[in-house]
Amino acid sequence: KKPQSEFLGAGLSGVTFDIALNAQHGVRPRNTIKAIEKAVEKGQVEYLVIGGAKVGKNKWKITQMTESWNTIMSGGELQSAMITLTLEEYL
Repeated sequence: KKPQSEFLGAGLSGVTFDIALNAQHGVRPRNTIKAIEKAVEKGQVEYLVIGGAKVGKNKWKITQMTESWNTIMSGGELQSAMITLTLEEYL
């Protein structure tokens, strides 16, 4: 006999997206990266708001962050970077 499946409830939602950080747009990439790293290390949970609209009903936690440094100036200042965030719904 085959096992019967059972619906135990919906799983947690997840989302992955890229963020471009560029000093030409008034952002300090290195400071922004440090702030996000701090949130990851603390397990901070927040609502995800994109374009002024809240995504989902619940708060989210960052489960993974990767970074790519694209442009570094001669003095070592980070001019532009790309970060990829993976978030999971937090209940």
